[in-house]
Formats: sequence, structure tokens, C-alpha cells
Amino acid sequence: RLYPGFVEILETCNAELIPRLARILVASPSRESLDVLVAMLTDCPTWADGNGGVTVQLQSVARAVGTFPVERVSKALLDGAPNQRVTAAIFLNGSFDLLPPGERQVLEKTLISALTDTQLEVREWVASPLRRLDTPAGNAALARAIEGPDITDMFYFQATGRARPRRVRQVDTSSFGPGTVAAVSKLAPDFIATLNSQDERAIIALR
Repeated sequence: RLYPGFVEILETCNAELIPRLARILVASPSRESLDVLVAMLTDCPTWADGNGGVTVQLQSVARAVGTFPVERVSKALLDGAPNQRVTAAIFLNGSFDLLPPGERQVLEKTLISALTDTQLEVREWVASPLRRLDTPAGNAALARAIEGPDITDMFYFQATGRARPRRVRQVDTSSFGPGTVAAVSKLAPDFIATLNSQDERAIIALR
């Protein structure tokens, strides 16, 4: 009705016509428009830009409708090409408040799986909605994830809701010359433990 021949456009994922169809669907938001946009996300990898532009269109219609099809978006997140996965992750992050109550378990399973995505950007975007679900399994998955070797400050913030604490290099007796260790130990036998405690008052007292 809005765009004659849209089925054929979806079947071919025509690079010129797909964006035009998306603009028309966004201008006339409805459940049917959202269904077609989600089909474009799952079936047309070239449409999913992975940088937020497509997500804005999806969210605009989803907010007008008041919900979104969790299972179909989840399919794009778990099985899509790189740009599809990033686009789906950004969408889920920004549309969490539209989650249908009966779909929490489906989303939880999807987001936990996405925490192991090969793309760091996907993992960063899915951490926040998983934290907001606040389930035992989801919280445990996030706790494991923030201990990983390639965690960024953004991922830590999305996963915990707070800034990442800065790691302070630990010191030991090898950090100082023998003379220094001997001299300071006479005045403060536990000075190594004090320096590593990050207790500002105790450290200042060593001066």
C-alpha cells in the first residue's frame, strides 16, 4: 500500500531502493512498517550501516508502535553479518524500555550469547541492556566479562554503570634500592603494604 513492489525490493535488497523504502516506512509508522524494517535488518546486510543511522529509523518506528519483535532482532544480533550485528546491538541498547514483559528471558539469552561476539563494538552495546535486565545469569555473565583481557573503559561502564577503576602498579622491595628499603623499614616496617593499599591518608603519613 505504501510502496508497491516492496516484496521484490526485499527479495533483491536493491541498494538504491532499500533506503528509499525505509524513508517511506519511517514516515508512516505502524506495526506493518516495523515488520518490514526489521525484515530489512535481518535479510539485507547492505542496509544495516552499523553506525547508528539505520538504528535511528528502526527506533523511530518502534517508539511510535510501542514495542518491537525481540526474536527477530535477536536473530540479526546473533546470526547477522558484522554491520547487522552492530546495528541490532545499538537498537537493543536504545530500545530497552520498549521490551515486552514476556520477552525478558529471550532477550537475556540473546545478550549473554552476544557477550562473546568477535566484535568488541557489539559486546560494548549489549552490556548495558543486559545489566538493566538485572538477572542472576546476566549479572554473572557480565562479572565474568569485565575480567577479560581486552575490556575497554566503555565496556566496563556499560556493564557496571560506573567508571572503570584505574589500576595502580604494585610495588615490592625490588622497586627500591637496598639502602632505601633498609632505611625506610626502620621507620615504617610495613611501608610496602601501605604503598600498595592506596590509602591516601596512610601514604601521606609516610612522608
